Amino acid sequence: MIVLGVDPGQNIGWTALDIHGAAARWIASGVARQLTIEPGRILFDGDAVVLTGDCAPALIVVESVNRVYPRERFCTNMATAIATAERVCGQVLGAAAAALIPTEEVAAGTWRSALAGRANADDALVKKFVLARVTGWPRRSASHARDAAGAAIYGAMRHSFQQLIRRAAKDPPAAT
Repeated sequence: MIVLGVDPGQNIGWTALDIHGAAARWIASGVARQLTIEPGRILFDGDAVVLTGDCAPALIVVESVNRVYPRERFCTNMATAIATAERVCGQVLGAAAAALIPTEEVAAGTWRSALAGRANADDALVKKFVLARVTGWPRRSASHARDAAGAAIYGAMRHSFQQLIRRAAKDPPAAT
């Protein structure tokens, strides 16, 4: 299953992975400053992710914006960063809904805790995890792209688990 992971913000990390069970293979990734939504596709600085056909993602996972880092005063840059991340998140989820692609939102602390062992895992630990877990992942990559990969892997696992639960509820095992 092809999964698109997105780390929204002023630097938008994105990753496309082919995930089957515990195996994940890198397809493409990057960091973009500009997001454009067109009918049937998402453009990250001109790199297109097609939302229809054989190459379309079966799932889109977006890292949710769920915390504000406390400082003495809330500055304009922080407000801009949060607003940008929320806008990107909304645009990606809207494009997925229009293309009838299932979505997952996951908090950074949740996927970091599940995959790297700590909710506050630093970038070095995330990089180590992604390099070990994703076949073909480039040695040089941006932290935002790796964050998108972590969210995608966790979201795919959660999505698969939820599908198993739904199937079991529809067709419970016969009593012996």
